[in-house]
Amino acid sequence: MKNKSIIITFFNTSLIVIVYNILLSKTLFKIETSFLASFLFLISLLKFSQIYNLKYLYKFTHTKTLRI
Repeated sequence: MKNKSIIITFFNTSLIVIVYNILLSKTLFKIETSFLASFLFLISLLKFSQIYNLKYLYKFTHTKTLRI
Protein backbone atom coordinates (compact mmCIF):
# COMPACT_ATOMS: atom_id res chain seq x y z
CA MET A 1 0.00 0.00 0.00
CA LYS A 2 2.84 2.37 0.81
CA ASN A 3 4.54 1.85 -2.53
CA LYS A 4 1.25 2.25 -4.39
CA SER A 5 0.53 5.63 -2.82
CA ILE A 6 4.08 6.84 -3.49
CA ILE A 7 3.82 5.82 -7.16
CA ILE A 8 0.44 7.55 -7.51
CA THR A 9 1.81 10.71 -5.89
CA PHE A 10 4.86 10.71 -8.16
CA PHE A 11 2.65 10.21 -11.23
CA ASN A 12 0.39 13.09 -10.20
CA THR A 13 3.46 15.26 -9.54
CA SER A 14 4.88 14.56 -12.98
CA LEU A 15 1.54 15.41 -14.59
CA ILE A 16 1.39 18.70 -12.68
CA VAL A 17 4.94 19.56 -13.77
CA ILE A 18 4.14 18.80 -17.42
CA VAL A 19 1.05 21.03 -17.32
CA TYR A 20 3.00 23.73 -15.47
CA ASN A 21 5.76 23.60 -18.08
CA ILE A 22 3.24 23.88 -20.93
CA LEU A 23 1.61 26.89 -19.29
CA LEU A 24 4.97 28.57 -18.79
CA SER A 25 6.10 27.88 -22.35
CA LYS A 26 2.97 29.53 -23.75
CA THR A 27 3.76 32.75 -21.92
CA LEU A 28 6.58 35.17 -22.74
CA PHE A 29 9.17 33.33 -20.65
CA LYS A 30 12.22 31.74 -22.20
CA ILE A 31 12.49 27.96 -22.52
CA GLU A 32 15.32 27.85 -19.97
CA THR A 33 13.21 29.72 -17.45
CA SER A 34 10.31 27.31 -17.86
CA PHE A 35 12.58 24.28 -17.47
CA LEU A 36 14.19 25.78 -14.37
CA ALA A 37 10.82 26.70 -12.89
CA SER A 38 9.37 23.25 -13.55
CA PHE A 39 12.48 21.62 -12.05
CA LEU A 40 12.23 23.72 -8.88
CA PHE A 41 8.48 23.08 -8.79
CA LEU A 42 9.14 19.33 -9.03
CA ILE A 43 11.66 19.43 -6.17
CA SER A 44 9.30 21.37 -3.91
CA LEU A 45 6.39 19.05 -4.70
CA LEU A 46 8.49 15.95 -4.10
CA LYS A 47 9.62 17.24 -0.71
CA PHE A 48 6.03 18.14 0.18
CA SER A 49 4.70 14.80 -1.05
CA GLN A 50 7.28 12.86 0.96
CA ILE A 51 6.26 14.65 4.14
CA TYR A 52 2.53 14.59 3.45
CA ASN A 53 2.34 11.15 1.87
CA LEU A 54 4.42 9.19 4.33
CA LYS A 55 3.04 10.75 7.49
CA TYR A 56 -0.65 11.19 6.69
CA LEU A 57 -1.68 9.02 3.74
CA TYR A 58 0.10 5.99 5.17
CA LYS A 59 -2.04 6.30 8.30
CA PHE A 60 -5.23 6.74 6.29
CA THR A 61 -4.62 3.71 4.08
CA HIS A 62 -3.96 1.46 7.07
CA THR A 63 -7.09 2.27 9.04
CA LYS A 64 -10.21 0.17 8.98
CA THR A 65 -12.38 3.02 7.73
CA LEU A 66 -10.65 3.30 4.35
CA ARG A 67 -10.31 0.17 2.27
CA ILE A 68 -8.87 0.15 -1.22
